[in-house]
This record gives sequence, C-alpha cells and structure tokens, in this order.
Amino acid sequence: MLVELRGLGKRFPVARDILRRPTRWLLAVDDVNLDVHRGETLGLIGESGCGKSTLARLILALVPSTSGSAVVDGIRFPGASREEMRRFRRRVQIIFQDPFGSLDPRMKVEEIITEGLSHERLRRAERRERAKRLLELVELPVTALGRYPHEFSGGQRQRISIARALAPRPILIVADEPVSALDVSVQGTILNLLVTLQRELSLTCIFISHDISVVRHVADRIAVMHLGQIVEIGDSAEILRRPLHPYTQALLSSVPRFNYAPLPPRGEART
Repeated sequence: MLVELRGLGKRFPVARDILRRPTRWLLAVDDVNLDVHRGETLGLIGESGCGKSTLARLILALVPSTSGSAVVDGIRFPGASREEMRRFRRRVQIIFQDPFGSLDPRMKVEEIITEGLSHERLRRAERRERAKRLLELVELPVTALGRYPHEFSGGQRQRISIARALAPRPILIVADEPVSALDVSVQGTILNLLVTLQRELSLTCIFISHDISVVRHVADRIAVMHLGQIVEIGDSAEILRRPLHPYTQALLSSVPRFNYAPLPPRGEART
C-alpha cells in the first residue's frame, strides 16, 4: 500500500472573537479513511468545494492535518523527520490545474524542468540531457528548452508541467484537475498522455476532478467525495454501472447525454 489515510481531518477557522481566537470552524475534510495501491490510478471526484483539493494538500503534506494520520511511502504525517521530508518531496509530485499560472514566466523551459534536480548534484550537461528525454516523453520538441512558457499553448504548457513533475522520478503524482482549464479538443490528448505515462513508468496517480466523464477514462478505482467525506469507493466500472450512494447517482445523472436528430436533406425544412 502506498497511501494510507486514517481518520484524516482538516478544519479552518472562519470567525474569530476580539482576541483573535477562533469561534467558528469550517470542516473541509472529515474523518477520511482511504487506501491507494501502488501502480494504480485513483479517481477522486466530487463537486467544487467538497474538499478534494484540501485532501490532496494533506496527502502532499502541504498543510497540517487537524486530526488523524497519513502514511505515504512509509512516511507518517504528522511526525516525519527532516530527512524523511526530503525523501518525501522527491518522491511525490503534483500537476496543477492551471497551466498558465503554475509555470514561472521568467524561467525558460529547461530551468523549469530541471529546477527540482538540484538535490541530485548533476552537471549542467546531465540535467539538460534529462530535460531532453522528458520533453521527448511528453511529445514536445527539444527546441522548447530555450523558450518561455508564454510561447506555448495551454496543452503544451500542461505537457511542460507533466515533464516537470516527472523530473525527480516520483512514485506518486497528484493531478489536481489537470485538464479542466483546457479546451475540450486538448483534454483528450492530455488524458491519453497521462494514461500512457502511468503505465510505462509504473506510476501511482491520484486524479482529482469534478467531471466524472473525465475520470472514467483514466481511473482504475473511483472515490466519491461529498461535504468533506468519502461517501463511496470502488472499481470504476462498478461505480459507473451501479452507483449505491444517492450523491454518486446524482453525479452520474448530471453527465450530458446527447441524442441529436439527423439533419434533413439539403433544401428541406427541419420539423
């Protein structure tokens, strides 16, 4: 088991008294128990504001938990040592939702990809060679190394983000709605790329989205989140075929289903 969450919770203060002491709290993540197996893709779905991104930040140890514990690759939070945190940061990476805001506009692509390799103490030629291989892996030309993010389309920027996440050779990638900011015509290409990389590199992936029609194409299992809790989890095909929780049923019923009538022959009016 790569990720084990037990009773994990997070709350944020939303009101304070005159002495700045919290008086009201928002429970963003509530008593989550979840396992992620090595080599699988777990789809985490739910409406906006249900706590998906907060749960991702807890798994990534970017925010401290209020209750419970998380074990990722044998490292337990809270309580990890500084040396364990160094190892953890190399082995767990994230792909952000916004391909425009997540890349430093002042850095060239080569710098963006190799920034996370400083701990390996590689020579510049070795870092550049690693960056070239990563660009080839995400199907971008090597000439992109000397260019800036603003010179690329949204889909190309997200490929750069994927290459950056792969640079430290992680075992776990958290993809936080990685295609929601892209055109529909580009989403399929990025999804197919993620599926291919996950299989070729034996990565474990947590794919977060509010769109179940996207998750169904990439996930081995699906966990449904509602009001900070995991309300249903199971095999993707089984969840889609026979959802048990009313909230999951409501999510599935909201997926558009198009049934267009055939167009009439040219010159005839449509009835």
